[in-house]
Amino acid sequence: MMLDQLDLDTTLTALKYILDNSREGIVLCDKDSKIRFVNHEAEVLLSVKKNEWYGKGIATLFQNAFDESEQPIKDADVILNSAISKPTAVEKVIGVQQNGEQKKYWFSLRSKKIKGSNDEFTFVFLARVNHYKQQLLDVQEELEDLNQILSSFDDIVLKVDVEGYILNYWCNDPEHLFFPPDDFLKKNIIDLFPPDFTSKILSLIRKSIRDCVEQEMTYQSPFDQPAKKWYKLLARPIKYQTDKVIVIVSDITENVELKEETLVNEQKFHQVFHSSGIGMALFSLDGKTIKLNKKIKETLGYGSDDLGLHFRDFTHPDDIQHSEYLFESLLNGKISSYVIEKRYTHVDARSIPCLVHTCLITDTRQKPLFILAQVQDLTRFKNSEYVLNQQKKELEAAKISLESELNLLMELNHIVAHNLRAPASNIQMLIRQIVGETDANERHKYLQLLDASGNTLLSLLDNLVELLEIQQSSYFPFELCNIEIITEAIKVKLESDINEKSAIIRTDFKEKMVFFPRLFIENIVQNLLSNTLKYDDPNKRLEIHIKTYLLDGKMHLSIDDNGLYTAISNDDGELLDLKKIFHQERNSRPVGLYIIRRKILSIGGTITFDSDPKTGNTLTIQFPLSTPI
Repeated sequence: MMLDQLDLDTTLTALKYILDNSREGIVLCDKDSKIRFVNHEAEVLLSVKKNEWYGKGIATLFQNAFDESEQPIKDADVILNSAISKPTAVEKVIGVQQNGEQKKYWFSLRSKKIKGSNDEFTFVFLARVNHYKQQLLDVQEELEDLNQILSSFDDIVLKVDVEGYILNYWCNDPEHLFFPPDDFLKKNIIDLFPPDFTSKILSLIRKSIRDCVEQEMTYQSPFDQPAKKWYKLLARPIKYQTDKVIVIVSDITENVELKEETLVNEQKFHQVFHSSGIGMALFSLDGKTIKLNKKIKETLGYGSDDLGLHFRDFTHPDDIQHSEYLFESLLNGKISSYVIEKRYTHVDARSIPCLVHTCLITDTRQKPLFILAQVQDLTRFKNSEYVLNQQKKELEAAKISLESELNLLMELNHIVAHNLRAPASNIQMLIRQIVGETDANERHKYLQLLDASGNTLLSLLDNLVELLEIQQSSYFPFELCNIEIITEAIKVKLESDINEKSAIIRTDFKEKMVFFPRLFIENIVQNLLSNTLKYDDPNKRLEIHIKTYLLDGKMHLSIDDNGLYTAISNDDGELLDLKKIFHQERNSRPVGLYIIRRKILSIGGTITFDSDPKTGNTLTIQFPLSTPI
């Protein structure tokens, strides 16, 4: 049986069953847009009760409706009736708030007009599309966010097709654009820029689309304004689009100018570094050489072939620890620079004294980059300093020598004026007495007195000779002398006196070399040993201890003995008094000690004397220099 052979009631019953079991909401309207049927799914979707809708206008199902932009639909009847009255299928999305709920429901409406033999009616199909609407809203929100992000860039972002038409743009400041948007949107770049420039851009765009690879070019503005601007252009292919690219235009003027300025500064630094009159070295943060200039080569002998050496490799071993401490202090930010005197080891193993200024080089964010050391050779300065110090010592020695000579002249004058006059007058008087005396016994007495006066005169003349030797010996040159060898030679010379006294002589030469006139050393040692042997204690076996040592950088010579106690202090008045008698029983005068004192003082040394009745005597000499500088 064909469907058109069924009676109307049977047809409607079958149709109603089909419509009620549809998963899509269906509303049937007559030609006047009155509701004639609502299936079960539509009742559920629209929250209407059965038979409440019959005969009512379709707009009654969509109370509190609003459009896709969420604006209220004031005249739903007009909109819905116009939609369902159209002969072709119409699809529309509207929203509804049902029964005062806050939640919004979105529906997709489709209408289809059906004409019968006697009547016509319209099917309205509806489906709830909240999920899809939310997805759409999310996509719109993401699109809006994307637009805002793109528009926030300092760059100009363009969407361009393969022919060169500008389809869209994003930019956070319209002032950055070459043209107002209306002047370039949907326009071809050929019509906007010079031909030579556009040919390069089009070639770049098409290459990016063809190879699906980002392409890049740097160019200077093709327009006079803004002048001297530099730009970087990136053409990036768009995924799943084979005829469009994203073009990103970035203003790199500041970067280009900074790069040019950096290049100029690097050239200046290079010229200063390599043309500097002082040595310069760049070190990495781990202390290895990166660059050495010519002056370093001249000063220390290290050049480009020695790059990579650690600064420890050419620092004097005694200065390494302090140098490492300062280097670490730079890296740790405790100091930003330092200046020190230090010694470097030349490539030929010589020690080179240098003044070193070291500083930490950082970038604009204060991040350490490398260490710069400026090295100045102090060899000439040190030599000049030595000469000045030597001249100062010589001046001081000359001053002492002059003072000593003045005192010597005064002593000579005293000896000549007083000491020599008395024995000379006695001799003259005795000669006259002898000439006029006839008695043999008296003449014999006068001759004995004459002999004693002659001996006194000879002793005084010996003193004068020794004093004159002091003045003459002031002009002997300094030289490096081995005091142990000199002492042994003096012991041999005085061997008979040593054996006569059965003296025990011990030596302890911790320092053997002294910078001093050799004749002075020989005279000093001989005078000291002679005096010690002369004034021994008859109740003790004479013991003499000769030693040398270094104290405060100065050579010291010390002679200890257990001889007679000498009542003398270190006061210049006593040590320089020729007339003072030390040992009454031997009528001893300090001529030997006086001579030694004069010799030591004349060249800038010092002498001290200590005596103890129980332990004996200690004489200590400090020489002005231990070794030549």
